[in-house]
Amino acid sequence: MRCYVVELHQLNYDAINSGPEVVISNDGDDPGDGRNSKPEVDVVVRWYDDVSAPRRRCPFQLITDMDEIQKVHVPISVSFALMVGYIAVGALLFSLFEDWEYLVASYFCFVTLSTIGFGDYVPGTSLDASASQERMVLCAFYLVFGLAVLAMCFDLMQEETKNKFRSLGRRLGLIEADN
Repeated sequence: MRCYVVELHQLNYDAINSGPEVVISNDGDDPGDGRNSKPEVDVVVRWYDDVSAPRRRCPFQLITDMDEIQKVHVPISVSFALMVGYIAVGALLFSLFEDWEYLVASYFCFVTLSTIGFGDYVPGTSLDASASQERMVLCAFYLVFGLAVLAMCFDLMQEETKNKFRSLGRRLGLIEADN
């Protein structure tokens, strides 16, 4: 059996009152000797659409022009608060797990997440070896996720600073306005 399927995709509209129409036509003669063979049939699927039906916009659209994409501006204070909050939560966890003072734990989080890494404080060096494996896995997850969060925050802060100085330059007449 030969099947031919034709599909019509509509990117911008939903078809409300439409459905498939199957048209089956026989090719004619049976190509075999009649034993254990089936006649070849062409199956064509056509999509019919009621043109009078009201249409609505599809929530998903294909964006072809980069100017249509709107940039999101995150204030520097939000990025800074996220960084400080993440370091504070990590300092609390390390002060509880490693029996460090809160200031030492916050120092460790900042030095490690900013990739300075002096190595003067190392987690997992306590004498309790039974729970050290779980703590090291938790520490690794915290640090890997934290590196991504801090990199994102630094990038957002850099973009916002560039936008602020570009706006200031336009107001002062040092930079020509974009058309």
